[in-house]
Amino acid sequence: MLLHRHNKGYSLIEVMIAIVIGMMLISSVTATYVVQTRSYVTQERVSEVNNMSKVSQDMIVNDIKLAGFGTNMAEYSVNGNTSIITPTDNTDSPDAITLVGGFRKAGYLYPEGLNSSDDCSAIPYSKMGTDTFNLELSGEDKPNDTYNSTLTSNGIEFLQVSNPGSGTTVTEITLKNTLSAGYGIANEDGNCNSTHPIFFVEDLTYCVDSDMTLRRIFIDADVANCTGTTNSIDEAIAENIEDLQFAYVLDADDDGIPDDPDSDGNINYYDGVDVTDASKIMAVRINILARGDKPDGNFKELGKRPAEIENRTHSTDADDYRRRWWTTTVMMRNR
Repeated sequence: MLLHRHNKGYSLIEVMIAIVIGMMLISSVTATYVVQTRSYVTQERVSEVNNMSKVSQDMIVNDIKLAGFGTNMAEYSVNGNTSIITPTDNTDSPDAITLVGGFRKAGYLYPEGLNSSDDCSAIPYSKMGTDTFNLELSGEDKPNDTYNSTLTSNGIEFLQVSNPGSGTTVTEITLKNTLSAGYGIANEDGNCNSTHPIFFVEDLTYCVDSDMTLRRIFIDADVANCTGTTNSIDEAIAENIEDLQFAYVLDADDDGIPDDPDSDGNINYYDGVDVTDASKIMAVRINILARGDKPDGNFKELGKRPAEIENRTHSTDADDYRRRWWTTTVMMRNR
């Protein structure tokens, strides 16, 4: 018996229809992918600008709050600085600001001859009038004769070092002024491992360099060029910062009330060039203008800078960059 089978397959028209449907599906998937990719890139760039500028702002705010911590500027200068805040005002480039205070922990204070592994029961405190003690360092930095020779204990007592020594773990140092108070040592487990923190009292500068990088420079910054020098600790904080501007609230009579409010009681902000006595600065207004690192095709000719930030005028020509302008005012805590 012969079996008859139909093996004709698909017709040409059926194949063409299938191809067209397949191409339509592929085009739809591709279009969806392109839209989602563009959306992701846009959100990534927006997030990058926001995060970069917000983190920078928060760092500056925190350091302004710490300015003056542990200092005694009436009697001692710090690396040549005689004020806890020094404005640098520019009308055609970013501003800069230099702060003085105990920003970085250097280590811990112990009575002479002891360190963290010793039993503190015999000498439970550093005695008033003592001019020598041990400093157990928590990092690689150590006091030296020119820089970081000023320290503070708990932000209460200002200490100046006369012989920093050369140790990298425990350094015995002598003070130019003796301790004015005794400092107790906590030794819950029998060791001297919970005692008084010591902070470097040093200068710290925020500025923006020629590559639009916001820099945080400890010790002797070259402010005009926004670079560190031989003894500096130079940190790059954020890229693509187009502008950094500051304005200041003054309190000339030290009565805790801002100077020269207008008729409506609004606070008057002064540009750095108008600050003749930095010790009268009561608060600082911070402005950060951040820009995306690449042009955004979805933002074609929509990117504009503010016409003016404090006393600096900007070009308002449109481009393809996304921007974020942050501004906040912070009070000086340790004037």
